[in-house]
Amino acid sequence: MLIDSIGTFNTATQIQRLLVGNFVDPQMGNVVAESYTQFRPFFTSTTVPANAIFDSLVLTLSLDYYHYGNPDATSEKISVHRLTETLVGARPYFASSSATYEPAPLATREIVVSTESLTAALEDNSDNAPNNDKTDTLQFFLKASFGQELLDLAKTNSSNFTDFLKFREIFKGFAFVKGSTNEKVLGFTTVNDNIKKFSRLILYYHFFNSTTNADEKGTIPFSLASTNGVMGFYGLRVNRAGTELNSLTVSHQDFYPASDKRYVQGGFPIVTKIDFSRFTEYMDTVQNAILNSAEIVMGPANEVDELALPSALRLQLLKTNNRFQPVGLRVDTTGFRFALLPTTDGIVMANDLNQPLALTFKDQNGEKYMSDFVTEYCQALFDNKAQASKYHTFALVATNPLYTKSVHRLILETSDISLRVYYTKPILRKNNN
Repeated sequence: MLIDSIGTFNTATQIQRLLVGNFVDPQMGNVVAESYTQFRPFFTSTTVPANAIFDSLVLTLSLDYYHYGNPDATSEKISVHRLTETLVGARPYFASSSATYEPAPLATREIVVSTESLTAALEDNSDNAPNNDKTDTLQFFLKASFGQELLDLAKTNSSNFTDFLKFREIFKGFAFVKGSTNEKVLGFTTVNDNIKKFSRLILYYHFFNSTTNADEKGTIPFSLASTNGVMGFYGLRVNRAGTELNSLTVSHQDFYPASDKRYVQGGFPIVTKIDFSRFTEYMDTVQNAILNSAEIVMGPANEVDELALPSALRLQLLKTNNRFQPVGLRVDTTGFRFALLPTTDGIVMANDLNQPLALTFKDQNGEKYMSDFVTEYCQALFDNKAQASKYHTFALVATNPLYTKSVHRLILETSDISLRVYYTKPILRKNNN
């Protein structure tokens, strides 16, 4: 099932990521990612000497080491373009969104990266050992004419420069566009923490100081981060021609692939819908059953076409119209208090530890399986049949990497998804006395 209206814009409370690139997927279609972001002066007031002379305008992007696509070492080209469309902070942007930009780039860079090197850096940065953290950046030296225009406005120190609502109408931002031969989608952070994230825009200039009778240098820093009120998002273009998903074009409608496979993909999300109504139907046929445990098991799941699997998934509650149930839902506190949990993205199924269900891969005889216990949920479903229709349909989505900030995918056979229920059935013996 295809899901829309999933925000891809950056917020201060989530991963601040821009996706750029392309990869070929014979099973689910080719994916192209572009990103768009505003920038703004870091300081609300800037004093620039009237005789300041432009030196350079440098845009730095830090890799956050997210990657997907060809595992080999490949050359990835990224161009920076000037936006011609104003982004609006109060408006949500989705994977289907885009923004217009000038055709001629302000700058272009090319890097060679492999899955092995990117994965190693990501693991080093996630191991809670700061001594081995990695930092890799791309620096773009933007066109001098663009930098001069920015410096001229900064010299005025007028509201057109200091008031972001006015500034963004003049300097609308940047688009990050892939090259014609890219084979990966790469992730870049918009954060500048001066520790291991250095995404920023800096204008360099020099001027003659008549007081000291010497040339001096100055800088004007600009922020790309959503924590500074900057809007940034990524958009996707997906071509599913030649795959069995080519006719999957209508969102929130059930779709049954001819192969009977089940698909999960981030970004422009494809989810596998899982309906637990069969559980209650079956348990109704067993008199006086006592539920002992229930376990969701999925697998074996293997990498197809050398494209990596998401490492963790969860089940997110759907409404009857196949849309995600918003967090504002008031879950029945008596019947489902330990079965469903609110999160920042929606309501998810809980496992038996009253934590969000975490389906992570484990190796079994060389095969990868996912499993977790959902006894509390199944018991709540069984005990609250009058409300069961509201809480028995879920979407399988990735949480690592998070489906709203990634394009990872998973392919399963229908027969590889099961609910194992263990119960006790009392035996009544006839008394002949």
